[in-house]
This record gives sequence, C-alpha cells and structure tokens, in this order.
Amino acid sequence: MRLLLIGDIFGEMGRDILEEQLPLIKQEYGINFIVANGENIAHGKGINEKYYRFLRERHVDVVTLGNHS
Repeated sequence: MRLLLIGDIFGEMGRDILEEQLPLIKQEYGINFIVANGENIAHGKGINEKYYRFLRERHVDVVTLGNHS
C-alpha cells in the first residue's frame, strides 16, 4: 500500500495546486490512500463543509485538522 501525506493546504493557491497535481501524483506513484491537512484550506481560516467535500471529491481519505478548525 502506498500512502500520500499532504501538509497544510492553504487557501485558493493550495486548492488549485492540489486539484492540478494530485491526479498526476496518484497515477505516477500508484497512491492508494491519502491523508491531507485541511485546517487552512478555507482561505487560511480553518475548514468548512464546502472544502471538506472538495477534498473528499478528490479522493482524500482522511482530513486532519489543527488549531484553526
């Protein structure tokens, strides 16, 4: 099993990079399971349901949080 751990996804730029690069990384490395830190995905101010769904739609299996959530 190949795991991918993604650090802090920050705001729009982080979401854009994730959307663009994640499919390529998954294919190139045969990733089976993804864990991503989503605590700053909502413009650096935590996470909300919209961006949680954004991550899940891109096949992120586990979303971690931190002090901004």
